[in-house]
Amino acid sequence: MQGLKYRGIEVPGKLAALAKHIDPVNALIDDMKELQSSWDNLSLLGELTRVGTEISITRQHFKTLSESLSNKLIEQSIDDAAQQLECKAQNAIDVLVRNLFERTADIGFLCTDPTLSEDIIRGPGELTVARLKSYAQKYTVYRNVVLLDAAGVVQCDMAGQYPAGSAATWLPKAVAHSATPYIERHGPLLDVGDASSDLVYAWECEQQGQIVGFVALQFNLQQEGETLFQKVLGIRSGINSLEDLPWTVCGIADEKMRVLMSSDSHQVPAGLNLQLAGDGAWKIARIGSVSYLACCRSTRGYQGYMGPGWMGFAMVPVHQAFKPNETSGVDVNRPALQAREGLIKEEICQFRSQAEHIQTQLNRSVWNGNLGQKKNDTGLGDSFSKTLLWEISRAGERTKQLFERTLKDLEQRAFDRIEDELEACAMLAMDLMDRNLYERANDCRWWADNPLLQRCLGPPGDPNLIATAQACLKHI
Repeated sequence: MQGLKYRGIEVPGKLAALAKHIDPVNALIDDMKELQSSWDNLSLLGELTRVGTEISITRQHFKTLSESLSNKLIEQSIDDAAQQLECKAQNAIDVLVRNLFERTADIGFLCTDPTLSEDIIRGPGELTVARLKSYAQKYTVYRNVVLLDAAGVVQCDMAGQYPAGSAATWLPKAVAHSATPYIERHGPLLDVGDASSDLVYAWECEQQGQIVGFVALQFNLQQEGETLFQKVLGIRSGINSLEDLPWTVCGIADEKMRVLMSSDSHQVPAGLNLQLAGDGAWKIARIGSVSYLACCRSTRGYQGYMGPGWMGFAMVPVHQAFKPNETSGVDVNRPALQAREGLIKEEICQFRSQAEHIQTQLNRSVWNGNLGQKKNDTGLGDSFSKTLLWEISRAGERTKQLFERTLKDLEQRAFDRIEDELEACAMLAMDLMDRNLYERANDCRWWADNPLLQRCLGPPGDPNLIATAQACLKHI
């Protein structure tokens, strides 16, 4: 990767534009520039004594390690910020797909209700609408439930929003050619006159092996998004202060990266086509005059179901991407782990070895200088040599403290990154379990509404009723 100069340090090109927003990096560069100036002066003065050559070597090693540490801090700061965005984007799409998986089961069950098939044939009435509402009330995820005849003409709908004669002529064709036992479509249900943009789940209603009509469920995608993003971003209810609102925007986009919904419609409105630059795990997006660090993730699927082909994304303005968390910099007395534990990268441990080597070189220079004072053949006198050696020792101590502080920061970031990953995994695990149990509680009430099962509670022991009930339960 081609490098660019940033404040005198060669940085990989794609990282240079972000480096200026990373405060710890700029603070490190400032401190190292100050120390480098001291080593330059000491190296020059050292040429007048026996320690000149050794100081020059130490000075060069210091410069090399300083640049390596600065680059590592830049790289890890960006990777850490990107990893947090990746976790949010991944959780957003995976939790949504887990939810949508249940919708494919809902439509498959609801279409087996024989009452709905009978209502389509004889013409629906108030009892039909009441029945649709009874089903929908078991869940809060459907905005509308629609009953259509075999030609795709609306017979009735729970919300009463579609006029008589409205049609979805695409539906019979889609069902006839579907490779799955459900139709999943994002957009309006009707051919014309429908401004909604729901996620529609639909399937056929049969009677005696013949298709008599269809049921369509209109999933309330916007409502789902609000709940989803609050959970993924960790937004607490009852927030009254702007300072408590996250800068990170989480959302869902289609396969063409057109935004379907986002946690902040002011920053990233629905309908926006995201333009992303970059080919790595993280990318740069520009909306208006604001640049964002962004990550997009595809779903990992749920039980083989991959959803509508959408992507989860998370993005944060670049000028806010590297701000420290509330808990950053807190001394938690963590143990000093080695690379072999698998938590600290070998590269960081090598930096520590290089820093210790520089310190050893400095100690040797001071020792050699003290021995050289006894010969005192420089003509400069003891006072100059002692002062120079004292300044070398002082610069060495400052160098040691700077390296130790920087390496501790890198290790802290490594720990923080692991904690973020674990927290994201725990959040996803608990959300999937909560969603699973929520769906099961509602399923029980929904299935109890099925008239076929209700009819099977007739005379006990009737073999025909038992066979009918068993077939229905197996289908469920």
